[in-house]
Amino acid sequence: MTISNSLNDISQTDAWEIELMFIIRYGFIFIILIYFYSKDFFEKRILLFFIFISVMIQSLDGIYQSIYGYDFFKHTISDYKGGLTGAVFHRNVFGFLMGLSLLVFVLYVVKNLYKKREISINLIFVMIFCLFLYSTMFSFSRAVWVALAASSIIYIIMNLKYLKIKHLIYSSIFITLMVLIFVNNDLLFSRFNSLLEGNSSHRFQIWSKGLELISEKPIFGWGIDTWHLYGLKEHTALHNSILEILMYTGVAGLLSFIILVMMTLKTIIMSKNRDLLLVFIYFFVDSLFDHSIFESKIFLTFLTIFMFYIYVYRVEKNQNECNSYFL
Repeated sequence: MTISNSLNDISQTDAWEIELMFIIRYGFIFIILIYFYSKDFFEKRILLFFIFISVMIQSLDGIYQSIYGYDFFKHTISDYKGGLTGAVFHRNVFGFLMGLSLLVFVLYVVKNLYKKREISINLIFVMIFCLFLYSTMFSFSRAVWVALAASSIIYIIMNLKYLKIKHLIYSSIFITLMVLIFVNNDLLFSRFNSLLEGNSSHRFQIWSKGLELISEKPIFGWGIDTWHLYGLKEHTALHNSILEILMYTGVAGLLSFIILVMMTLKTIIMSKNRDLLLVFIYFFVDSLFDHSIFESKIFLTFLTIFMFYIYVYRVEKNQNECNSYFL
């Protein structure tokens, strides 16, 4: 980022501020989380619990918004006809939060499927699932639907040898119910049909302009926050993480990004935690259609927390090795 900003005229942008806040908000927070966890100041499950409470509140706020036409906290005017936004500013951001919550919750339930629980607990789990599912669907965020579908397909592929007849029956029932819901709701059907028809909401036009700009400065790009100067004025973002990296920081920035992704995937593989891979796929696929990899605060905040859960494996591994050495 620094090199790209230095090589371009960014006087009419907030490039330096964005770079500084990126380091402070996400880089330092990641380091702080790792440090305090390594010092046993908190447990992973406690952090996850508070995150769960926060997204539950957001989801309930979305339900409130669908009933009354505005959310409880900020009185953001919207309803399920235009896509739920909750207390955040846009349906795609709300959809991202709800889709992520739905995915993580389902993975947790599946992992603990055979534990004995009271019927009341199972009913609560069903209610939470329905809550996240409803919020995800009626956010109308097609990028989130695609990201969840990608994670689901990868999950099925990874677990093919464990599939049984009962799993196929349950899946068939769920898919049938989802089809009935979409077919019988004109708004959902319209959004899904537009996805099947390839209606990109001008994304193809945006990406085409992005590729044109990238070809002009392929090595170090145009600098951060320059889309609004050289891109399509009527569209505020590139809506694609790869193209955004290429435009702002060039091939040099993309190579750095690829190295980070490879390191992350290597750590996930070393941890032998398949759930992390599925969540990683969700983040990556969603970023190909929505959010800014440099500026989207909510997306980057949750990505930072997710990266903590990945790289904390290295901390635990080092601690175990040290304990083994001294023993």
